Amino acid sequence: MLFAGYLKADTSQLTADDIFYECEVRIPNNEVRRLYNSFFKELFMGSCLDTTQYASFLNHLIDDNVSLFSRDLTIYLLHTVSAFDTKSSKKSEGFYHGFVLAMLASINDRYYIRSNRESGYGRYEVLLIPKEGPKALLLEFKQVGKEEELENAAKLALDQIQGQFYHTELLQYPHVQEVVEVGMAFSRKEVIAAYSVYDLVNNQATPVQLTSRYSEEDIDVIY
Repeated sequence: MLFAGYLKADTSQLTADDIFYECEVRIPNNEVRRLYNSFFKELFMGSCLDTTQYASFLNHLIDDNVSLFSRDLTIYLLHTVSAFDTKSSKKSEGFYHGFVLAMLASINDRYYIRSNRESGYGRYEVLLIPKEGPKALLLEFKQVGKEEELENAAKLALDQIQGQFYHTELLQYPHVQEVVEVGMAFSRKEVIAAYSVYDLVNNQATPVQLTSRYSEEDIDVIY
């Protein structure tokens, strides 16, 4: 995809064994971006949800309904990825990051979508900055090997967002007054999120909330 022009490398360096290159890449232009948007929309909607359900899924996150967003994300994972994709490894956290980022690509008409950028005392995973409107979203991902570790990992991801002051970049956008901070933990195809809303004007956060964990059996009952 890089050599075909569908991605552009901003930086590149050889790995320690001098065999592969590690690159930071980006989508080169709006034409290719629209192509990606169309591809991912067809992929996700063709897997388990129709157009209305897909739009509803994205709106759950935008509207601060993290619980339903987490539930629908579990559905996507159950229906679109293999156990090999989600197998615990050093690279599997990056898989979840890319998976969620791809699903969010279609809202770039309403949000500036940022990924892996420095802010505060560290580097956040995903930041959605509204082009209009007062509410932004910050997402941080953790991957664990055991389902019983999900809750703690989600809380750690949220602690990282808050402790590293990842919201700092938002201070340059006067129209943004609050940010929904979401720590998401994954174990294979299961998801739990810990979240809080941070008031950028008054510098205070709401109490932390946790989403439920939905198994495949739970999803079958719901749908």
